[in-house]
Amino acid sequence: MSKVAMITGGAGGIGSATARLLWRKGYSLVLLGRDADKLERFGAELGEAHRLKLFAADLADPEQAAQAVEGAFEWKHRVDAIIHTAGYAPHLTLADTTPSAWRDIVDGNLSSAMYLLQSAWPRFSAQFKQAAELPDYIGASMVFISSEASRDPFPGLGAYAAAKIGLNMLTKVASREGQSIGLKVFCIAPAATETAMLRGLPYADKIPASQILTPDDVARTIGDTLHGGLAYSSGETIFVHRAAR
Repeated sequence: MSKVAMITGGAGGIGSATARLLWRKGYSLVLLGRDADKLERFGAELGEAHRLKLFAADLADPEQAAQAVEGAFEWKHRVDAIIHTAGYAPHLTLADTTPSAWRDIVDGNLSSAMYLLQSAWPRFSAQFKQAAELPDYIGASMVFISSEASRDPFPGLGAYAAAKIGLNMLTKVASREGQSIGLKVFCIAPAATETAMLRGLPYADKIPASQILTPDDVARTIGDTLHGGLAYSSGETIFVHRAAR
C-alpha cells in the first residue's frame, strides 16, 4: 500500500512542486485547492487516477476543511502527511488593513491550519492506535508553510507576518501535544519564492534573482521533514533561503 499525502494549494507553485516530488516517491495524493479547473488540469499532468484524489475547498471555512479531511482519510483509509501550502498575502499597510481584510488574512494563513489540524487529530489518533495494520506506518506528519516574513517582514505584509508567526507557534504547540499520537508537526518558512503570490507584490522585481528560491527548493525541504534529515525537527520553524553568492 502506498503512503498518502494531502496537499493544500495542490496546484499552486509550492504545492504542485511538492506533489510532483512525492508522486515520484510513490505516494498517492489528495490535492486541495479553491480552483477546481486548475486542480483538474494539474491532475491530468500527473496521470494514474487511482493514485489521485482532488477536492475543491476553501480551507478558511472550517466545515469545508473538515469535509476535505474526512474525504482524504476515507479514500485510502490512511493519511501519512498533510502539507498545508495554501496562503494569502495581499500587500496592505496596517493603516489600510480593514477588519474584513484582517480576518481574511488570518483565516487564510492561520485559521485554515488550525481547522485542518483539529479535523485530522481524531483520525490521526485512531490511525496511530491501528498502526500495526498499516504497512510502513511510523506516525503521521503535518507540514505548514510559514514565511521569512514571520521574522523580517516587508512593509505592507504586517497582517500576513502576524498570521505566520502565529503559525510558527501553533506548530510548536501541536508538536508537543501530538507526541502521544505519534504526530510530528513542522513549519517551513521560505524566503522569497518564485510563485504567483510573490509576483503579486509591488517590490518583487527589486529582489535579486540570486536570492529567490524556486518552488522545488521548498518542496525538497518539505520532503526532508517526511523522509530525510529534518525528520527529527518536529516543532521547529525551519527557515529556508538561498546562500549568499
